[in-house]
Amino acid sequence: MIKAYFPSLAGCVTNDRKGASLIMHDDKKNCIVIDGGEGVLLSRTLDYLHRSGITHVTHILTHWHPDHDRGLRGLLESDIIVDKIYCPPIEEVRKLDSDDYSRGSKIMSLAKSLKKTIICPPAGMWSEYRCGEMRFQIYRRAANTGDYADYRVNNTSMSTFFPDLLTLDNGDTIRVAEAVRNISGTPIFFVIPHHGNACNTSAANAMKQKGAKICYYTNPEPTIGGTGFTATGAKRTKEAGILTLGCMKEVTVEYDNKKMTIRQGINTYVYNIPYSSGTWKKTADGHWKYKKDGKYLTGSQQIAGAWYFFNDDGIM
Repeated sequence: MIKAYFPSLAGCVTNDRKGASLIMHDDKKNCIVIDGGEGVLLSRTLDYLHRSGITHVTHILTHWHPDHDRGLRGLLESDIIVDKIYCPPIEEVRKLDSDDYSRGSKIMSLAKSLKKTIICPPAGMWSEYRCGEMRFQIYRRAANTGDYADYRVNNTSMSTFFPDLLTLDNGDTIRVAEAVRNISGTPIFFVIPHHGNACNTSAANAMKQKGAKICYYTNPEPTIGGTGFTATGAKRTKEAGILTLGCMKEVTVEYDNKKMTIRQGINTYVYNIPYSSGTWKKTADGHWKYKKDGKYLTGSQQIAGAWYFFNDDGIM
């Protein structure tokens, strides 16, 4: 089973400029943290990791803004071990904002001094990676000085799509529609960026056309269409016919047996997805089989990022 936890949906934060955070992990504690937020969100992120017994994470930094990259710095300075970092190249920020570049450079220097693996996905395309049972794709938009007014480095923001889980995190991407139109898959579930005005009518319609069914927005205002960042985006998604829910109650999401189950309060939403976890079985004579979807696998199979070969009788 894979679980998702949204610290920013565990009750509203008091300021929607405090970033966003998403945690995804499987039963073996392979874990992905996207951003991590700052302040109360970072505290919630670290608390969840500790409560869940997670000691290692793969980190995805969507863009170089303090309310996002401070999550990365907080993880690097904590007792949690960051195995890999996916982020936009800090050099792209140099021409956009001197403060963000200076702060980001210090964080990169810290990561390098700790000998962390740093990966900058190519721009303008979806690139695929893996962490345990979780397959994920990243789309990065290259920095464009013509977009300076669009919250500066937000235009370098990265979107992350989990194709087996049909879940999309857009960071603060100003050009959400660009990423979504190039996606190969159906992002049924997504979280509106806390810069919700990034999710304009064009982006909301692109999400709907790609098959989006449900989304959440993180905002201190419970009213869709309020004055806050994400309330603006929530209004657009609702207008597009996407089920749009606010952050007044904690959200839990589980992925297993080809089902995505989303719970918020007394409400439960279930959608079909490709992902189904399997189980290793040891035979009486010491051989191994792998059972998935009610049957034992045969032939060449990739499990949790590694390749195995199984005979016709299922023996590995």
